Amino acid sequence: MTLTRYTQLLSYLGRWRGRMVVATAVTLLATVLGLAQPLLAGHIVDSISTSSPILAPSLLLVTVFLLQSATESAGRYLLERVGEQLVLALRERFARQVLALRIEHVHATRVGDLLSQVTTDLALLSQVPKNLIEVATGGLAVGVAAAVMCYLDPLLFTVALVITTIAFGGASLALSRIQQAAADKQSAVGSLAANLERCISAIRTIRIFGAERREEAAIVVAAHTAYDAGIRSAALTALATPVIRLSTSGSFLLILLIGSIRVANGSLELGTLVTLFLFTMYALFPLSNVFQGVISLRIALGSFDRVHTTLSLATEDQPVPPAASAAAPPPPRPLTPVLEFDHVSFAYSDRRILDEVSFTLDHRTTLAIVGASGAGKTTILSLIGKFYPPATGSIRLNGCEYSALSPADVRSALTIVEQDAPVLHGTIKDNLLLARPDATDDELWSALEATNLSLLVSRLPGGLDAPVGDRGSTLSGGERQRLALARAILSGRPLALLDEPTSNLDIRNEKLLLEALDELREHTSVIIVAHRLATVRSADMIIVLADGKIAACGQHTDLMSTSPHYQSLVESGLGGSQPHLPDPRPLAEIDGTTEMHR
Repeated sequence: MTLTRYTQLLSYLGRWRGRMVVATAVTLLATVLGLAQPLLAGHIVDSISTSSPILAPSLLLVTVFLLQSATESAGRYLLERVGEQLVLALRERFARQVLALRIEHVHATRVGDLLSQVTTDLALLSQVPKNLIEVATGGLAVGVAAAVMCYLDPLLFTVALVITTIAFGGASLALSRIQQAAADKQSAVGSLAANLERCISAIRTIRIFGAERREEAAIVVAAHTAYDAGIRSAALTALATPVIRLSTSGSFLLILLIGSIRVANGSLELGTLVTLFLFTMYALFPLSNVFQGVISLRIALGSFDRVHTTLSLATEDQPVPPAASAAAPPPPRPLTPVLEFDHVSFAYSDRRILDEVSFTLDHRTTLAIVGASGAGKTTILSLIGKFYPPATGSIRLNGCEYSALSPADVRSALTIVEQDAPVLHGTIKDNLLLARPDATDDELWSALEATNLSLLVSRLPGGLDAPVGDRGSTLSGGERQRLALARAILSGRPLALLDEPTSNLDIRNEKLLLEALDELREHTSVIIVAHRLATVRSADMIIVLADGKIAACGQHTDLMSTSPHYQSLVESGLGGSQPHLPDPRPLAEIDGTTEMHR
C-alpha cells in the first residue's frame, strides 16, 4: 500500500518534472561541493604538517563552502516552490472533485472533514518534494562518503557502519507506526471540524434545547482522539530521533579515539584522520536527514491517504461548467414535449421509491405533483436534475434521451427553487448573479420586483450589495425563498423545478409569489411539488403520487370528483412534502432544517 501511495503521489509531481530536475541538479551540486570540503580540509592539514603553502587551498575551501551554501539555498527554494505548487494543484483538483461528486457521496460525506482535508491534510504535502530530493541526494552523499571512508581506512569505516546499521535498524521499526498515528490524527481532526461545523449550522436549535454540553462532549472526544494520536506520533518520532543522534555522536567519538591512537603510533596520517572525521560528519548528518525525511514522507502519506480517498470517489459524467459558459440545452421542438417520463422506476439501496411512472410536460404548461410525504415527489425532481439515473425506463428532454446527455446539458435547461431555498454567503447581487452572471442591475431589480423583494432590498444598507450572512442568516425563511424564486426567474431557462415554493410564506406573500409564478409560466414550463392548494389549483395538470406510483392525474376540478385519494389529500392539506431520498447525515447537520425562521 505504501509503495502504491508513493507512486500515486509521484504521479502528481510529474507536472513539474522539469523544475524537479533543475532542483535536483542544484541540490546534487551542493552535495558534491559539500563532499569536496573534507578532502580540501585534509589536504590543508597535510600541507601545514609539511610546511607547504596553504593560501591557495584555503581560498579554494572558502569558495567551495560559499558556493555550497548558495546552491543549497537555491535548491531548497526551488523545492519549496514546487511543494506549494503541488498543494495548489491538489486543492484546485479537490475543489473540482467535490463539486462534481455524485449526490449520494455528497450526502454521505461530512462537510467539516472535507474542509480539514483541503486545509490541514494538503498543507502537510508541501514538504514532499523537498523531502524526496533530500532523501535521494542524502542517500547519494552517504554512499559517496562511505566509499571514500572505506578506501581511506576500512577499519574506521567498519566501526561507523556497524554503529549506524544497528541504530537505523532499530529506529526504522517505528516508521510504519508513525504513518498510522499521523493518519489517525488527521482523521480525528477532520471529525472535530465536522462536529464543530454541525454545531454552528444548528446553533439556535442546540441552544434552545440546552444541548451545548452534549455537543461539546462530541467535539472534546474528537479533540482527545487527535491529541492521543499526536502524542503517539510524537513519542515514536522522539524515540527514533535520539537513537540516530546517539549513533552519530558515538561514531564521531570512536573514530576520533581510534584514529588518534593510530596517529600517535604512526599507522595513520593526521590529514587522513581529519578527512575521515569530516567524511563521517558529511555521511552521518545526511543519513540523519534522510531518516527525518522518511518520517516526514510517512506523515504526508497518512494525510494523502485521506485526500486520495475523496479524490477516488465517483463523480458525475462531466463536471458542470461555469455558469457563464454553460452548455446549450437541447433545442426545443414545437411538437415535442419539453419533458417525458417513460415507465421510470427508481430504488434507493434496496428500497423501491418510484414504480413505472410515466407523464409528459408540454411547452409553457404547469405540472403539479402532490402526494403524502414519502410518495416520491422530490425524487422525481432529483431524476429530472440528473442527480440520479433511473433504474428502468427513460427520461427525455426536448425529445433527447437523458442517457445521451451530460448533466451539464440537462441542467443548462433547468432552473430550481428548492424547499430550503439555499442562500450563499455574499450579497443579494451575488446570489442573483449565480443564475446569470451577465445580468444587468435593471434585470436584477426586475426579478426582485416580480417576487415582492424590491422594496425590502432597496431599504437594506447597500441595496443589491447588502450582505446576506452565512446561509442567508440575515433573511427570514420567506425572504430566502422569494430570493431563490427571483434567481429562477432571472435565469430565463425553459424548465423550472419548484419544490414547495410557498412553504415559508404567509398568505399575503403567498398571493404575491403566485402572481410571480403566473409571470414565470408565460415563458417557462413549470413542475411544482406542492402541498398548498392555492399552488396546485391553477396547474394545467396534477399528478397524484401514492407509494411511488401515479394514483391519478388531471386538473383540480376533475380530480375532486374522480379521485378519492386526491380528495383525501386536499382535506388534509395535500400532505407533507419532504425529500424522499434518505439523508445519512444527523438531523442537526442538514443545512437549513433546524433554523428558526423569523
